Amino acid sequence: MRKPVLLALILALSAWGAAQRLQPVTEHLVKPVFAASAPGDSERLYVAGLDGFIYIVELPSGAVPSEPFLSLSGRVTALKGEQGFYAFAFHPDFAANGRLFVSYTEAGSGDVVVQEFHAPSPERADPEPRRELFRVEVSEPFHHGGALAFGPDGMLYASFGDGIFSVSLLRETRVAQDLSSLRGKLVRVDVDAPAEAPYAVPSDNPFVGTAGARPELYAYGFRNPWKLAFDPDTGAPLVADVGDDAWEEVNAVVAGGNYGWPAMEGPDCFRSY
Repeated sequence: MRKPVLLALILALSAWGAAQRLQPVTEHLVKPVFAASAPGDSERLYVAGLDGFIYIVELPSGAVPSEPFLSLSGRVTALKGEQGFYAFAFHPDFAANGRLFVSYTEAGSGDVVVQEFHAPSPERADPEPRRELFRVEVSEPFHHGGALAFGPDGMLYASFGDGIFSVSLLRETRVAQDLSSLRGKLVRVDVDAPAEAPYAVPSDNPFVGTAGARPELYAYGFRNPWKLAFDPDTGAPLVADVGDDAWEEVNAVVAGGNYGWPAMEGPDCFRSY
């Protein structure tokens, strides 16, 4: 009976593979780097371009309106290294409050910034930010991180890279291990708490009360954590961290975890540490 069972399994997997085949949605985008739907919205896919625009892709037609949903023209730089517009995150109650958050490299300063914007409608966002949450100075135009997402706990998570490309600087500056810096870190903040500050720090963040540590920190020891998702079963952050030349990482992050950089690249001691 083994051969018929095996044949049935092969046919079932083949049928599943055919059903999962990728299909193009649109060919009218320039340098897309991130895409997401607003909570509860199945009619639109929002796509960020590296040069500072968020466009709407209408579903299922794939049509792209000529006017972008949000334009940061003149405020985003993507001229060097790994600069650019990285990600955006819709507030869980976006349909009611129109709040969204974006992460990009700022023209002029070269800083990595996270700002809040407002969209009066699902078709268009106001071009001016309502407030700035983070501004991180970086050493070089590389390893900026830039991931941004709301977790299942309702908190906003943001990642920042170590901002260092030159190995000579890396030997001197182990900023990803410095708990007083946001560089090389995953942070977690509450954007709904009533406070004069741009955000509140959740009381259960792992470094609250730790001397010399930024209380916003959730985990550290990252090189370039530029993509972020959440485990659908456990809710744990899943962080994709770009390695040097030997290992790429996907880390199931725990609160307070140290993910090794620059002492470790993947499971190995880093050659230049």
